[in-house]
Amino acid sequence: MTSTTIIRGNFATKDKQKGNFTGYNASGDQIFIPKKMMNDDLKWKVDKDVTFPFFAIFNTKTIGVTDPATGELLPDKTTTRETVSYVSLDEDERDNVAIADALTKVKQANKILEKAKDSGLSVETAQKLVHQSI
Repeated sequence: MTSTTIIRGNFATKDKQKGNFTGYNASGDQIFIPKKMMNDDLKWKVDKDVTFPFFAIFNTKTIGVTDPATGELLPDKTTTRETVSYVSLDEDERDNVAIADALTKVKQANKILEKAKDSGLSVETAQKLVHQSI
């Protein structure tokens, strides 16, 4: 998972395209954003609605390759693409989402340590429990 700032981009408008959004960050990475996410989460439906910058989290996904002539998926052909899993107009909100899973693990580790110490286990044994459980 990678956090980024989208600084430019546009909705696809060519035939056979579904109106998804292609965004770019300062590094020039091309990042796919589903139309539904742009419409539902940011309330943007066309290029003139979009304001930059906005903030995103993306992952690299393996996707099928389509035949340009037919639009059919080519068997056994794949490629990768940077695909957004979260968008926001607020940078702090994006950052909070990006670290949420890590914070949950830290909180759980602290609870395990606390319970282990309360049970009379040594710090070393408690730390081993934390390491095994996370």
